[in-house]
Amino acid sequence: MNIKLKIKQLDQNDLNLINSLHDCFSNEFNDPQSDQINKPSSEYMRGLLRNDTFISIVAKDNQKLIGGLVAYELKQFTQEGSEIYVYEIAVAKEYRRKGVATALVSHLRAIAKDRDACVILAQADYVDESVDQPHSSQQIQEEEIFFGISEIDKKEQQIH
Repeated sequence: MNIKLKIKQLDQNDLNLINSLHDCFSNEFNDPQSDQINKPSSEYMRGLLRNDTFISIVAKDNQKLIGGLVAYELKQFTQEGSEIYVYEIAVAKEYRRKGVATALVSHLRAIAKDRDACVILAQADYVDESVDQPHSSQQIQEEEIFFGISEIDKKEQQIH
């Protein structure tokens, strides 16, 4: 598969793209019914896109949205600066393992540098499907894991 990858940070004019990204997350997280029921209104989405602490980045192959991420800038209390928290990231199944997520995070890293962020953090769910569940074969034990994707080097910031 030959990909013509384009990465774009969304702005207040990208209502259609953020709605497409919402649908992508719904599909990739296998929860389309729940997400469609709770889908935010257009006005709410416009408000998010206008919010300076909300970061949404999409990946496209030609004109097709194939993935994206949503992150938030969190101003720090303990020191000047901020941290970037990745809330959601997904790539369409047929585009995984092709560098799309890496490109999304690289773009986020550049934004983090511009905002004087010191680290990019993410949360993942560890799903242990090997746990024996005597009452239901559908139960899965989940555990949340927090990890740093990237520390932003202040010296590196000064070079660029």
